[in-house]
Parts: sequence; structure tokens; C-alpha cells
Amino acid sequence: MAQTTLEEKINESTKAKLQELGTKLSKKEREGKQDGMSNNLEVGSSSKSLCNNKHDYRQQAGPLNLASSARIDLAVSQKARALAEIEELQRQKRWKDIVTLAYPLEEKYPLLVEMEMDIELARTVSFALVQCSMHQKAMKLLEQVVQRVPEDYRLTYSVAYAAYDALYLHKNRESILSPREKSQFLELAHKYFKKCCTLKPDNVNAYYRRAMLYKEIEDKPKKAIPLFEQSIRNWERLSADEKESRHYERPKYIKSIYHLAACYLRRSLASKSLSLLEKLVKEDEATNFVSMPFKQFALGKTLFKLCRFKDALNHLQTAKVASQGARPPDYIVELTAGCLLMLNQPEEALKEIDTISPKYQRPYVRWRRADILSALGRPKEALSTLEEALDRDGISKHKTLLRIARLRYGLGEYDNALLAAKKATSFYSHRYGNDLKDARFMEAICHLGIGNPHKAKQILESLRREGFSCPGFSKALIETKRACAELEAKSCQKENLIH
Repeated sequence: MAQTTLEEKINESTKAKLQELGTKLSKKEREGKQDGMSNNLEVGSSSKSLCNNKHDYRQQAGPLNLASSARIDLAVSQKARALAEIEELQRQKRWKDIVTLAYPLEEKYPLLVEMEMDIELARTVSFALVQCSMHQKAMKLLEQVVQRVPEDYRLTYSVAYAAYDALYLHKNRESILSPREKSQFLELAHKYFKKCCTLKPDNVNAYYRRAMLYKEIEDKPKKAIPLFEQSIRNWERLSADEKESRHYERPKYIKSIYHLAACYLRRSLASKSLSLLEKLVKEDEATNFVSMPFKQFALGKTLFKLCRFKDALNHLQTAKVASQGARPPDYIVELTAGCLLMLNQPEEALKEIDTISPKYQRPYVRWRRADILSALGRPKEALSTLEEALDRDGISKHKTLLRIARLRYGLGEYDNALLAAKKATSFYSHRYGNDLKDARFMEAICHLGIGNPHKAKQILESLRREGFSCPGFSKALIETKRACAELEAKSCQKENLIH
């Protein structure tokens, strides 16, 4: 159970603190000292709830002297007035004004901070700081307060969300985090969302948020899957009355289904993904927490993976109509062209993909266009399309280079193919710090094509030891060994002729 805060109940240890504070205040007043708060002695709201609050604080604090009692009255009034002002600003989304009004708390509301009545204020002000992209300040403020009430779920969630929001802004290129800052925010977000799940094991939102960290920020769908599954289970276990009282968690339940389906698809579990998406359409029919174009596109993408191209095309057409824009999103157009290509309609596919102006064609659109041109027997145009993509791509350039390598290999340009594969390996290593095994495999078969089977064998044997496998790997290894044996046999024949 969450620890009670000072705003809710003054416990025995706090009684002693207030009594000590009252004694200090009496001494100060006897000495004629000012405490700096005299100009704030005017009490704000005189509502019944505020009066009850004051009465509760006096009752729970026990017998205090007059100075301490007045101090409590002032603090309760000041807190109520501040929260009312902030609530009005929140309604108008005037986040900067909230920050100006209330931050830093120790300067704007020193009495509340001193009496540890600042927890609710800290939570609301930190949210405003997050909206103003002041995440470091928000987290510093919250961490100071959460140390006093480590079992407070809402406060713990607020710390995690501040870090989560900073990571998402960085992902969407709306802000820049250094690698060190990103690592720190990621650690904080995981730490506090995990604690939320411990404090409230039946929650939906914290499981969803932590799963999204793995899926969207860290690109680890495998780790996200059990968290999305738990988020879904937690909602479905609730009674009807509980679902009604916790209606604010339902959007994350719906989104958990959507993102879990995407994770299954990435893990090559297309049938499970399809079942979830069908469930999503039913559950979200009246609410559209996940927009219609996204749902229909997800169905189209999953059906495409299942080689049900006609069905996929139907859902993609629905997604187009639901987009309600002058031009449907590029990703819908690109996959529509992919379906047409797989249905042996390359001319129609090319018309579809070319509805996107060349000026706005992203790399993945150009990849699909190159596939279509290759199917139409226009490999030179396909190469030109891919080379244009290289100039625009600083993130997935290795994928474009691999496509170029495969296309040139198919044309018998083994040297040029090898060069493109090496560039892909180098780019990926420098950009992501990892080894691109697909590119190394491409290097191996290029060496084989050039007539250097020993180099090809060396690369393939290394990949096999590392556990790499792909379509055609075993066949390439067999052919390489055969080529090596033939080369050695010829070498022996030459030596015999010389002798």
C-alpha cells in the first residue's frame, strides 16, 4: 500500500516536527524576528473543504501553540490557492505560465517546501516543465520529492514519464540528447516504471510505457512482448465496475494490442499478429484510440507477410480512403505497390509508386520502385533509383548499398557488387557499432564470383561459427568448397606438369 503523504495525513513523526517548528516560531516571535512570510498571512479560499483541511491538520498535529496553528492555516490556504491557479492554467495549456508562477518551488512556495506539503505541487509543476521540454529540471524536482514518499505510485509514474517523454522527443528529432543523457534517461525511465509495476501490479499504463521503451526506443521487440501481454491481461482481468472506474487506462490497453501485434510481426509470428489485429478492430470499433488508417495498414502489412496479397490490397485501399487527405501516406502507397508487384502487375505497381513525387520519395519508397523496375527488366533504371536514395539517407544507407550489391551481382558486375557490400559493412560498423553479417555474406559470394573462392570460404566459415544463416547460405558454402577443391586440383596439375 502507498505511504500516506503529509497532504493526506500527518503521522506521529510529523506531529513532532510541527511541534518543534511551532516552538522555534514562538521563540523567533518573542525575539521580534520576521520569518519572511508576514506579507502572505492573508488566507485565500474560505471554502468548506479548505476549512476542513485546516481543521484536520490541527487535529492530527495535536496541541500546538498559536504560531504553529497559524502557520498550518497559511500553508493549507497557500497550497489550495496555488493548485487552483495552476489548474486554471492547465485547462488553457499555458505551461510556460505555470513554470513562471510556481518554479522553483523553494523560491515561490518556501513554506510548503519547508513543511513538506509540496508533493502535489511538485507533480503538477513537473508536468508543465515536461511540456516546456525542461525534462532535467522536472526529473530533479520529482526525484527530490519521491525520496520522501517512495511508495507513492503517481509520483513514481511522473518521474518515469518525464524521462520517457525526453526519449521520445529525441527519437522524433524534436530535441537532441547526448549518448550519455539518453542512457541516463533510459535507466531512469525503466527504474521508475518497473517500480510502478511493483507498487501497482494490476496497472495497465506502466506496463505499456515500459514496453514502448523496449519497442520504440531500444528496438527490442522481444523484451517488449511480455510487458504488452501483461498490460492486456491486467485490463481484461478487471470487473465491469473496475473498468468503469479505471476508464482512463483503456486507451493503453487498446494500444498494447496494436503494438503487441507489431512485435509479433517483427518476430515472424504473422498469424498471431493477425489474430490480435482482428481483436483490435472489434475492441476499438467505437473509440478509435488507434486511428482507422493505422489499423487497416497494420492488417494489410500482416496479410502481405502471410502472402495474402489480394486481402492485403483490400485493407490498404480502405486505409487510403480513411486517411482523408489529398494524398495518402507514403507507407500505404509503397505497400500497395508491393502488393500489385506480387500479384504480377508491375506496370500498375509502377504507376502507384510514382504517385509519390520523386522529390518526396524516401529511401524505402525508392527500394520498392527499384524492385518494380527490376521486375520490368529495367535494371539500369533500378540502379539509378537506388543511387539517388544514397544521397538522402543517413540512417539506413546500408540497406540501400546491399540492394545495389545484389542488383550488380545479378548483372554479373562482381567487382562493383563487392565494393557496394564493403561500403555497407563499413557504414553499419561506424554508424551502429555492429557487424552487418548480411553484407559480409554478400562479400563472400562476390569473391566467389570474381574467382577468389579461398577468401569466400574464409568469410563463410567465420559466419557459420558466429551462427549466421540465411537462404542460400548452405548452398554458397558447398559451392565455395567445391571451387576451392577445383582450384587446388588445378594447382597440383600445374606442379606435376612442371616437374
